[in-house]
Amino acid sequence: MRINKRLFLAFSLVFVVVMGVILVFQYHREKEYLTEQTDRQLSVYNGLIYNYYHRHLQHGFGIADLMSLLPDTTLRVTVMDTLGNVLYDSSVEESETMDNHLSRPEISELRTRQTGKTIRQSASLGQYYYYYAERFPDLYVRTAMPYDLSFISSLKAHHYFLYFMALTIVAAMAVLYIISRRFSSSVQESENKMRRQLTQNISHELKTPLTGILGYLESIIENPDMPTDKHNLFIARAHSQAKRLSELLGDISTLNNIDDNRKMYTFEQCNVADIIAEVVGELRLQIEQKDFRIIQDYPAEIPLRGNRSLLYSIFRNMLDNALAYAGEHITVTIRMEASDPVHYRFSFTDTGSGIPEEHLPRIFERFYRVDKGRSRKLGGTGLGLAIVKNAVILHHGTISAQNISPHGLRFTFSLRRF
Repeated sequence: MRINKRLFLAFSLVFVVVMGVILVFQYHREKEYLTEQTDRQLSVYNGLIYNYYHRHLQHGFGIADLMSLLPDTTLRVTVMDTLGNVLYDSSVEESETMDNHLSRPEISELRTRQTGKTIRQSASLGQYYYYYAERFPDLYVRTAMPYDLSFISSLKAHHYFLYFMALTIVAAMAVLYIISRRFSSSVQESENKMRRQLTQNISHELKTPLTGILGYLESIIENPDMPTDKHNLFIARAHSQAKRLSELLGDISTLNNIDDNRKMYTFEQCNVADIIAEVVGELRLQIEQKDFRIIQDYPAEIPLRGNRSLLYSIFRNMLDNALAYAGEHITVTIRMEASDPVHYRFSFTDTGSGIPEEHLPRIFERFYRVDKGRSRKLGGTGLGLAIVKNAVILHHGTISAQNISPHGLRFTFSLRRF
């Protein structure tokens, strides 16, 4: 099979799979969105009913008057005390005689949560309802909609997106076919191009700090009379984002150099013990602020022929990682476990919270974050451990990570002596 046909089939398969995943995700997300809209509307009703109940309690409970003003005429309302005793039910005339509702699934959830919901058959009416209950300081308020065809249809995702995605796939397949016919590069060239394209995909990682910088600077430019304290705050935040952007670009450059220009790194005689001491010294302020205890268990002389900058990056990124994510009052142990005529073997251990086991196999991947939102908030680039792994490999070593009992994380790695 010709290379362009193989590429067309490969690209098409990947594209169809990706679009299929997006399609399924979007379809379910839209259903969730419609359900959330229903929940929000029922929550609004719950709040209105609760306030109305207290406002008119002294004059007698006239919630039926309120319900006549609500747009949903099929709405069922139940008000209970916190013991589950029914005070009012819009669908039952003698509400006080109803069974205690504390064991109802949606009410049972209110013991531990602010809201509870379920779809079930009403024990009182024999009809299926979508129940949404909410806990208030002294009452439980529950609203329900009949779970009929009309309600089920209202929760179905619209099919317009499905049609759009189908047309997109057809159009993309046509474009891919045209591109594949014109593709004349060699296999090596195509691999290099794909790698460059993958590298370009990191552009979205650059957008966050860049957008922040532009936003703060535009605010300053468009508001020349901005108060001095606010002006200085925006400048400081723009500087912080610029610093983050610089660190990200620096990490990207380091990884690209390791991948593409390994020969550019010069190897010289180094003392690993001095490099570790330099890293610990430079981070002394952060170490003291987080009340870290650093145990350095290794000989005073660890001679090794390597690249000092990359060796520094190994220990600096590990300690930065512990300071950012391990917590406070943590003990970090840097130890030379053993050595043989060819390799030194080190361990870097912290007593922090560790990493969920399912994430451990991927923590050395570029831009992989265990907690994306928290990592970005703390300023991480997502490249630190990728740099560590590649630097270790460049020094003819291996590295692994494992959680330790009762809690903590240990990195074990080797470095070739020469």
